[in-house]
Amino acid sequence: MTATDTLTSKYLSPAEVAAFYASRPTQTYQKRGTFLARYAEPDETILTFVAGKLETLAVAKWDDVILMNIEVGSSVERYLIARDMFLKRYDMTGRTVRTDGHSWMMVTAKGQVNAWQYEGPTLQFEAPWGETMLLEDGDWIASPVGGSPSDIYRIEREAFAGTYRLLEG
Repeated sequence: MTATDTLTSKYLSPAEVAAFYASRPTQTYQKRGTFLARYAEPDETILTFVAGKLETLAVAKWDDVILMNIEVGSSVERYLIARDMFLKRYDMTGRTVRTDGHSWMMVTAKGQVNAWQYEGPTLQFEAPWGETMLLEDGDWIASPVGGSPSDIYRIEREAFAGTYRLLEG
């Protein structure tokens, strides 16, 4: 994607995103994998790179957790999640590791999303955490099972393929 593509892609309002997400049937997917997690320091800046592109630049609040995907073949992305969401979506393994000057808890994913795969021109919308997301051809548009109806976000196609599996039934 070029800077021109970003400037010319359609921007969806929150109401349009909700209607767009609801416009197609979803299937339920289980997040899987092992991740590293640690409590963020307030005002710590976290850059999330997925498939070699900057996806988000977020500043941590006092109750945020930083997750790092360490699965083989992953983009080793780091991202912020609110502590209450973290506790719902991840299980502690009891193991810790020290890297990057921090102690990290090893956790396993247990969260589920309802999602569908997008096909079409690049769209933009505001993610629940307030940052503009680019939804590109082949990416997934998702909402956590049991989450708020406005909690709709994009999952990059390769990240989705590496960390989610379809739940049967």
